[in-house]
Amino acid sequence: MTTTLLITNKLGQGVVDKSIAPHQPGRIKFQGTYWKAALADPNCPRIEVGEFVQVVGMRGITLLVVPVVVPEGDELPPQADKQVIPILKL
Repeated sequence: MTTTLLITNKLGQGVVDKSIAPHQPGRIKFQGTYWKAALADPNCPRIEVGEFVQVVGMRGITLLVVPVVVPEGDELPPQADKQVIPILKL
C-alpha cells in the first residue's frame, strides 16, 4: 500500500464551501475546483463557510488546511486558483 502525504507552506489559499471541524472534514474551493479538506491541526477551531484557509499539505486526496486571517474587504488572491500541487510518495 502506498501512502501519499505532502506537508508544505507553499500550496496556496482556498475558501471554505462546507464547514470544517476537528475530526469532521469539509470542502474548499482551491485552484478552481472543489476538494475535500481536513484540519491540519486537530486543535484548530471550526472553520465556517466563506472563510479563507491556507493549504499546508495533502493526505491521499484530502487537502490539509489551517485558517487564514484576511483583513475585511480583501479577496482570495487570483494566483490561488492557478497553483500546482506537488505530490510526494512515501
